Amino acid sequence: MKLHFETPRLKIYDAKEEEIPRIIEMEEDIENRNFVFQGTYEDHLAEIKADNILLLSIKEKNSGEIIGFCLSVIDKKSHSFEFRRIVINVKGLGYGKEFILGLLKYCFIELKMNRFWLDVFEDNTVGINLYTSLGFVHEGTLRQSYKGEMGYRSQLIFSMLRDEYLTKYGQESY
Repeated sequence: MKLHFETPRLKIYDAKEEEIPRIIEMEEDIENRNFVFQGTYEDHLAEIKADNILLLSIKEKNSGEIIGFCLSVIDKKSHSFEFRRIVINVKGLGYGKEFILGLLKYCFIELKMNRFWLDVFEDNTVGINLYTSLGFVHEGTLRQSYKGEMGYRSQLIFSMLRDEYLTKYGQESY
């Protein structure tokens, strides 16, 4: 189990196959399911095995408990990091912001990526406010790009470039 990085309260590891049921449970939780795609056991197992995908377990340092996970795709040729999915199951304590700041540092400083980008449903105001407060740039909107139980939904595209990160945070975000 590889430790990728840590923050003041969190340790971030590669997810393990035995954690997949917990990941699926978090995706399907009523507070999360309208904002993230749900993967199958087979989807998540393939993500764990893929060279260009990071399925990360987010663990609280003191307890070692899994409090969330993250799914990202790395395009090594273009030095682009796609932040696909995050679920933090412990709400309101700032773990999401702490994790994203640590992930940005890992992405830009350790992995030497040039671009970090994500999409977010337009009704996810908590996520949009967080990404904006961290300095992400709204690049555009994919209008009615997804159809699910809630009907057609639009996705907003946000990104941050390495130079923008270094200007805002320098070498250290923690």
